[in-house]
Amino acid sequence: MGVRSCSLVLAVALVLPVAGRAEEPFTIGVMEFTGTGIPQGQVDALADMLAHQISSMSDVKVIGRTDILSMLKLEQQRRLAGCDDKDCLAEVGGALGVRWMVSGNVTLFGKTYLMNLKLNDTKHLRVASRVMRKVKGEPDDLIDELEEAVQELFEGKEEILGLPSVARTVTISARHRQDIKASPSTVTVITRDQIANTHCTDVVCLLRQVPELEVRRYRSLYHTVSARALGATLSDKGLVLVDGRVINSDAFGMPFWSALPVHLEDIDRIEIIRGPGSALYGANAHSMVISITTRRPSSNSAALFLGGGEHDRNSLHLRLDKLFGDWRLGLSGGTETAGHWRKQGQRDRELYRGRLVVEYDWGPSVSAFHL
Repeated sequence: MGVRSCSLVLAVALVLPVAGRAEEPFTIGVMEFTGTGIPQGQVDALADMLAHQISSMSDVKVIGRTDILSMLKLEQQRRLAGCDDKDCLAEVGGALGVRWMVSGNVTLFGKTYLMNLKLNDTKHLRVASRVMRKVKGEPDDLIDELEEAVQELFEGKEEILGLPSVARTVTISARHRQDIKASPSTVTVITRDQIANTHCTDVVCLLRQVPELEVRRYRSLYHTVSARALGATLSDKGLVLVDGRVINSDAFGMPFWSALPVHLEDIDRIEIIRGPGSALYGANAHSMVISITTRRPSSNSAALFLGGGEHDRNSLHLRLDKLFGDWRLGLSGGTETAGHWRKQGQRDRELYRGRLVVEYDWGPSVSAFHL
């Protein structure tokens, strides 16, 4: 089986706006791709797709490969085109006067593409972010994966890049992936980075920080979440989904927030429609829709989380991810206990949860089975 490779290098030029012209967008340049064993037309198509994805980010302007190459001397172009090591990227960054570089490569093993993208800090010679994707099939199967890979590479990096914002995609407002700026509804997104850096230990605490949502606590195991000033004891006018499945109680019309089937460490992102969503989701979505997306097994890893807090609250959670070729296995579980919030020495909460995710990679699509 032959191995064919296609390497790519992107130069990211961040041009800070001068005083009095803050409305000008940041500029990002895309370098020319080089390919081995892959038709140049396909390589150029990937470069165009990357440029399009980067241009969809807020306050960003993309300049073409020809313009960027014209800034380099001819000998530099020949020597540096296709480079991927830190010293080489730092030299390109110095020649262009930029700090951030995006490099990557696509390697074809038989009918399987391995795509890697890296966000490099040429000033400190470190990798700030990296994304790896495996794609089975034809070259056009790379397109969907490339779109998501670029979004993942830049997501959560607004502060270190100095960008005012980086566009994020959402699925909740139209039931298909779209730019958050194109959403027909008012949407709030809580990302994985925000979850990892928060002081919160449960979803209810995160939702307290979302504008226009009202969170009430009646006792340790009973919370309500409502929107648009439609709160009540039951708060049954909002729909809550976990990986697309409704978790509202059939009897009461609301979810039991303190007994959600997923721990905070199992959540990848939370999307919230702050307003009606019944046209897409039915009667329960009268005033809000909350969609929780869980984390996919992505590497061989194990983690243990211990927590504690007021009212004698204690928690233990174990997460284990394992890869077996095209199979992905995710196993997590734990327990939470808490004392009564008014009566000292009395236990008011004892919760056990477990979760099993089995995925098989069919190439451009993934089949998953969740328990």
